[in-house]
Amino acid sequence: MADERKILSEAYAGDIMGVFDPGIFSIGDTVCMPKDNVVYEGIPTFAPEHFARVRQVDTMKRKQFVKGITQIAQEGAIQIFQEYNTGLEEIIVGVVGVLQFDVLKFRLESEYNVDNNP
Repeated sequence: MADERKILSEAYAGDIMGVFDPGIFSIGDTVCMPKDNVVYEGIPTFAPEHFARVRQVDTMKRKQFVKGITQIAQEGAIQIFQEYNTGLEEIIVGVVGVLQFDVLKFRLESEYNVDNNP
């Protein structure tokens, strides 16, 4: 159960385990023994079909906005497009499906406490 913790010395394909992440892991990383050499072709990316201009509403929450947008983009849920010589205060977000805009808005509000205006 989620409230139980056990230390594992070995895991198998299909096992679900939690790993403490001090910020060094990202999507697609593989945890294995140092002697193992694991090579992948890569995670596929898809060309966005829908675009929206997203801007932060509250300038006092700029750090949270930038952190949220950056992390969600690193996860592959969105793609960020910026105009030349502009910051992240207003960006263009590209997604494959329009539902991803709702997910972006929800996550920015609930996880990063940021109001935004897509």
